Order: sequence, then C-alpha cells, then structure tokens
Amino acid sequence: MDDELQKSWDAYTNRYLAEGVPFADIKKIRATISSWDGWCAGWYEFAQQAEQRAIQALQKNYLQTAGVEYARASLYACFGHYLFWHKLEEKRVVHDYSCKMMRIAAPLLSPALIPVTIPYGSIDMKAYLRLPVEKKSSYPCVICLGGLDSGKEEWLVMSGLLAQRGVASLIFDGPGQGETFYDLKMNANFSDAVSAVIDFLEKRPEIQSNKIGLVGRSLGGYYGPRAAAKDHRIKALAVWGAFFDLKNYASIPKHTLDGFIYVCGAKTLDEALPYIHSIDLTDVVKDIVCPSFILHGGKDVITPMSNVTRLQEGVSGTVEMSIWPDSGHCNHDVAHIVRPALADFLMKQLIG
Repeated sequence: MDDELQKSWDAYTNRYLAEGVPFADIKKIRATISSWDGWCAGWYEFAQQAEQRAIQALQKNYLQTAGVEYARASLYACFGHYLFWHKLEEKRVVHDYSCKMMRIAAPLLSPALIPVTIPYGSIDMKAYLRLPVEKKSSYPCVICLGGLDSGKEEWLVMSGLLAQRGVASLIFDGPGQGETFYDLKMNANFSDAVSAVIDFLEKRPEIQSNKIGLVGRSLGGYYGPRAAAKDHRIKALAVWGAFFDLKNYASIPKHTLDGFIYVCGAKTLDEALPYIHSIDLTDVVKDIVCPSFILHGGKDVITPMSNVTRLQEGVSGTVEMSIWPDSGHCNHDVAHIVRPALADFLMKQLIG
C-alpha cells in the first residue's frame, strides 16, 4: 500500500462510517485497492454494484430499498472522486455518475430530495430541498454548506437529522463545489452565493423565510460565518470546524493544499495565493450577530484551535462551544454525538 493511500484511509475512514458506509464494505473496498492510482476505480466498482442492487429492487417495486441503494451508489462514487486531483478525467466521470445516482435516488428517499436550481449571476446552482415527513404548511430551513471539493451528495445524514427535528434543509453546490465547479470556481465572493440561496428560499411557500439557519462544514466553517456576517437573514449559525483564516496554509497536508489550488482554478500555489489570502474573517467577524455553535477538534491538522478562539472572541452574538481535544477535523470520530448536537442547536434556535 502506497503512502498516499495509507494516509487517506487513516484520515477519512471515520468520515466514511459517519456518512453510512458499512464497516464490512470499507474492509472489502480497502482489500481491492493497492495504490492511490486505483482509489477512484475501487470505490466506483462498489458504487456500480449498489446501482445493480437498486435496479433489481426497482424491478420488484421495492422502492425504499432502491432509493437506499441508489443513494449508496452516489455516496461511494462521491468518496471515490474526492481529492482525486491527479486524474481529472477519471474524477469527472465518477463525479457525474455520483450526481446521476442521487438524482435517481432523490424521489425514492424518505424524506425525498426535491431537485431545484438556484439562479446566481449567469449560472444556475444545482441543489436539493428536503422537507420533513410531517406535513405542515411551512418549515424553518437550514442551508447546508460544504467544504473543499464537497458536494451536495454527501449531506444525507445531516439533512435527515434536521428533518427528524421538523427542520427543512437546502443542500447546494456553491462556487468551486460539485456540479457548480464546472461553471464557476471557488472565489472570495462565495458568501454572495449563500445570499442567492436565501433569495430563493424566500420565494418558496414551504419555507418560513424568517427562520433560516446555516451549518457550514470544514471550509464551510469559514464561508458560513462570513455569510452570516454579511446577510442577517441567517438567524442561527452552526460552525462545523472553525476557519478564521488560512495563514497556516504552508503547514496543512499537501493533498489538502493541492485541493485549495484545484477548487479556485489555479495551476500552482503561487497562482492560488490571492484566493488563499482572501480566507480571513478579520474584517467581518464582529458583524456576526446571530446565535452560533462552534464544533471543533483539538487535533485538527487543517484549521488550528487558534481559529476557534478568534472566532469565539470576535462574534457579537451568543456562542455555544463543543470542543473535543482528542478529535480531528470535523469530529467524524464522534459523529454519533456531535451531529445530533448540531441539529439540536439549529432546531432550538429556529423552532424553540
């Protein structure tokens, strides 16, 4: 097993488990992949096996099973292309497959995912709206904001937790993310895309436009606070891994740093530096007035605890803290504890 492959299993296995990949499948997938070059293809193979199970279930009219298996195919493909920068054609094929599988799964899931498009400048951002099963005329809504090389296909667990609590969710691909990456790269104006999402939600009769929250994971832990500072229609903010700035960029894992270069459309680190330096909340942190919840791991190798302290001390609104000293980036090792806590905070703030 090569070094890059070993690092990936070490860094992300807890994440795969947290998003619903069975441990038995992780062992099988791991046994079939012998090098980093084979990473994407290995996950893709297991994704296609899930698709075949979905087709068989659909033929028997087992709709719930089909939905679960199509969603599993999407998730496995998502993890296959994630961070696979060095073979972009292969990454694109598997990424598009992941999106296709989730589109098929969407109406079969419970609660269902409702495909929507959100106008932003000259493009349309692809998104899903997920409403609780309990029928009401309208619901509070949480915008789910992903991170580096993130996609809307990886939000089923969190959107499900919110739905269980009577809260709708809007999952979207912003600039530099998922399907939107191919139309618009990540840039310093990302928070404007969040405002476009809120504009969209205000027109939806199912959504209580005065009760909109946001949960931002990883790099979303920077763009979420920035959006909340600039758009006070956000009434509750959950920070799932706190970014204040990226001044420590030279010390983060190389694979992750390569990702920052990729998502902004640069070819080299020097080309990406203007974007990297734009990641800084100093100018807006005091304008965050809504209640905030900050979740962070003390062993995060991407964004250090100093980012947490500066965010906590800088905001003007109230702050709840959940710090896990022995946990890593985004706390996937304690997902069974911290993700319900994030959903509980948002429910409390938006429903009471």
